[in-house]
Amino acid sequence: MKKVVVLAVFINLAFGGVFDFYNLNRANTAFKDGNFSLAAKYYAKIDKDEAKFNRGVALYKDKKYDQALEEFKGIKEPNLEFNKLYNLGNTYANLGKIDQAIDSYKKALELKDDKDARYNLEFLEQQKKKKEQNKNSQQNQDNKQKQEQKDKESKENKNQQNQQNQQNQQNQQNQQNQQNQQNQQNANDNKNQNSQKEQTDSENKNSQDKTQNKDKKFGEPKEQGFQQNRSKNDEKSKVKQEPKDKKSKKEQKDKQNEDFGVVDEPISDIEQRRWQRQLEQRGINTFLLPLDKKEENYDEIKPW
Repeated sequence: MKKVVVLAVFINLAFGGVFDFYNLNRANTAFKDGNFSLAAKYYAKIDKDEAKFNRGVALYKDKKYDQALEEFKGIKEPNLEFNKLYNLGNTYANLGKIDQAIDSYKKALELKDDKDARYNLEFLEQQKKKKEQNKNSQQNQDNKQKQEQKDKESKENKNQQNQQNQQNQQNQQNQQNQQNQQNQQNANDNKNQNSQKEQTDSENKNSQDKTQNKDKKFGEPKEQGFQQNRSKNDEKSKVKQEPKDKKSKKEQKDKQNEDFGVVDEPISDIEQRRWQRQLEQRGINTFLLPLDKKEENYDEIKPW
């Protein structure tokens, strides 16, 4: 501030006692010496608005603005109103309460047109305007930064969302590929199992065929073998019966031939072997008895 009004009251009026005069004298002396704290102490001992005002000034000088403010507010003397308002403005200004300081200066100027009060008022109004501009500029800057931050976060969120979507799509694609691979693997396994089964069935069938062929080679099962043996026995009986029948017919034929003078020629060895082979092929386990050879030699290729 340009100046601070200091009202040093030096009056020779009677204070109501010797002690008021003593305290006032000591307070004034301390104030002149710059010992504002001691001056405020002695002013506080005097119960007058003038002494209260001086104590407020001493506290203001001592930079104890809160205490000085309380002292100025407590002054009731009308003659000290302008000085009270002016010093309230100064005190509010030092406390950073610009609006209260401006209001105090305006009220003081309503009582008295003072150069220092007007200067301080204009100075504070300019500071307030500048502060508001700075505040608005700072607010705009903050809003701009907030908007930029918001846009940045929105962009990052969008990028994050896109990355997340891409990741999700990639995961879904991977899962689909894995599922397809699994399905393909299952299909291959089923195919291999079917192939193995077919191979096993084929091997079993071949084995069964071999077993059946072996059974056919070495004989049928018991029941079939029994029937086959029975059939063979019947055939044997038939074969046995046939030679008897043939023998009987042969005897009749021989007898007829004897009657007519015809003699049968003996069977050759080759015809005997052929007959033996026919019997073997029919499955008849019989042996053809060899016939007695006569002295005549016959060609084996000669029919009988």
